[in-house]
Formats: sequence, structure tokens, C-alpha cells
Amino acid sequence: MKNWKIGAIAGLIAGIVFGIVSNKIDLPLAVYLGFAQHVSEYFEAPAISFFLIDIFIGTILGVIYSRANRVIPGKAIIKGLLFGLFCILTYNIYFATIFLPYSAVMPGMVLSFIFGYLPSWIAYGIVLGLVYKFLNDKFGILKKEPMVIKYDMRGGVLPGAIAGLLGGAASYCATFFLVYFGLWPLIPRESIDFSFIISQLGTQIMIHLIPGTYLGAIYPRVYNLVPGKGILKGLVMV
Repeated sequence: MKNWKIGAIAGLIAGIVFGIVSNKIDLPLAVYLGFAQHVSEYFEAPAISFFLIDIFIGTILGVIYSRANRVIPGKAIIKGLLFGLFCILTYNIYFATIFLPYSAVMPGMVLSFIFGYLPSWIAYGIVLGLVYKFLNDKFGILKKEPMVIKYDMRGGVLPGAIAGLLGGAASYCATFFLVYFGLWPLIPRESIDFSFIISQLGTQIMIHLIPGTYLGAIYPRVYNLVPGKGILKGLVMV
């Protein structure tokens, strides 16, 4: 069985576990801790729809895990757990950083991103690591692993910071558009003035510099594993 298929199956199973933990543990915990404002949409739509989304995302991440498995330190559970923690870094911490400046008008949003999904991602990573190891040992094609060149992580810090800066500028343009055309009701259109433009531009650049920098540092470690060349590699990484 091809490596990516094993990853997809392992990711699907881990995604099912993610969905169960998310609905049975994360959501009640978020409500108990007072993060209900952020998770309220889960109660306004059929739970099965979010469960299916969790399975779909889990499957996609399983394929990615199969590609990056050999550069993740540790074995089985540790590999999967580190991958789950990486997902927390690239999703939860990323969005928590993005929404930090708006925490005053969206109370609980930042904390819910940081703490609301920890049990789900930990469970996902552990199950993914175990199932992938089992399936790979039983059905994997025995072949010599290609050598992976790991570049110095410091080489990606500056490019990542530049990418974060440009991403922040693009995010500011999107924010301005949403507010100007009344598509973001949390911030009234009347608030647009010179101070709004300067503060929003500076804020968006700063909060995108943070994830841009650490994602840039990670990029050299997985450079050879990312398909494509040049710009395409960067797009696939994102």
C-alpha cells in the first residue's frame, strides 16, 4: 500500500477520534470555561456537519503526516503527538494571535483558540501516530527512504518575517474592505479615520510577523519534502 494511502486511512481514523473528543470534551469544556461565544455556532448547526469536517481535515492532515513522518523526531506516539502539537501551533496559536487585537470585542475568542482544542489535537496526534505505525508496519512497501536534506532553520527566519509582513499588509487591506463595506459589524464604518488606518496597518503587520517568522523557521526543515519548485513550494507550504 502506498505511503499516502496509509496516511489517509490513519488520518481518517484519527479524524473520527478528533470529532468525538471535540464534541464530547472540547465544547462542554469551552462552555464551562466561559468560551461559549466562540463555540456557539456549533450549537446552531447539526453536529454531524462539524463531525464530517473534522474527519475530512483529519484525512488531509494524515496524508501530510505520511509525507513529513521521517523528519519528525521520536517514534509512533511521540511522532503523532508532535504533529498534533504542530497543528496547534499552525492553527490554534496562529488564529489566537490574529484575533488578539480584537479580544475586547470578542471576549473568549483568543483563549478558546489556545485552550479549547488541546484535548482534540492531542488525541488526534496520538491516534494518528499509533495507527500510522501499525498500518505502515503491516501494509507499507519496504523501500529505502530517500535522504532528506535539512537546512538550517535560521535561514528561514528572515524570509518568513518578510512573508509575515506582506501577509499583514494584505490582511489589513481585507480588514479595511470588510469594515468599509459594512461586512464586519463588530467595527462600525464610522470608525475609519487616519488613526484607524495607522493602527490597523501596524497591528496586522505585527501579528502576522509572529507566525510568519516561526513558520519560516520550520520551512527549511521540510523544504525537500514539499512538492513543487520555487513559488509553488511556498504556496503548498501555506
